[in-house]
Amino acid sequence: MENASKALIMVVSILIGVMIIAFMTYMFSDASNLSRSQEAKENEKRISTFNADFYGYETLNDGLVDPNTGNLYKTTTEQTQYARFHASKELNKISDVITAVNEAYDINYKNSNEYRAGYIEYTNGMVIVIDLRENGIIDDIAGSGKDSKSKYVIFPHKDIKSGYLYGMTDTEYDSLMTKIKNRDKNIDISSYQKVECSKFLEFFRESRTATSADNPPDNSTYILYKYYFSGELNINSTTGKIDRVTFTLVTDKKYDS
Repeated sequence: MENASKALIMVVSILIGVMIIAFMTYMFSDASNLSRSQEAKENEKRISTFNADFYGYETLNDGLVDPNTGNLYKTTTEQTQYARFHASKELNKISDVITAVNEAYDINYKNSNEYRAGYIEYTNGMVIVIDLRENGIIDDIAGSGKDSKSKYVIFPHKDIKSGYLYGMTDTEYDSLMTKIKNRDKNIDISSYQKVECSKFLEFFRESRTATSADNPPDNSTYILYKYYFSGELNINSTTGKIDRVTFTLVTDKKYDS
């Protein structure tokens, strides 16, 4: 009987030990899951905060511009003055583009402590593209008789200087994007056309005060710009962050009429 009692006590002790271990395992797992959940929420918050700075550059109305005619808002029921007023509010100006370029400088510079020492961080880098469509619209903005380029780009690279844009042809751009996608660190930026941001700002800031007819009803005058830029965003599938903003030139061809 005594042996049976001892055996029973041992069994109960083992069961209690197993229950304690199971409980501790559950608590540890629950705490771990809670920690991961909290970390995921914090990460989502960081991503959301990061992306918020760039969502303002996106233009969602695909009927906003006719690139063949330069007319703003293709909807025929809208009056011209009303359409141009809203385009001046919703499209990016060159000042918006330059602001995005400066933000990209900061992001690319801060990505890594080794960034200026030679390390190129493409995964968390930011690319800004200014697509002029008509590469002849700028007459020798780089000086020294160089040909104008169709795209001006900022991208993560240790040799890129703040305050400059880098011009390239469509072919050069496609090659660059392929290299960035493959995280190729052997990119020679000396082959691209270096242009000061201030020259872009000077060229594309042309504007005048416009007077509306019947529309917009809440404002009799507004600022009309000759050059606008539509905005398109690309989100990195790995990080969830916006990693490229493409600004496409929109010219109001009726600006001088």
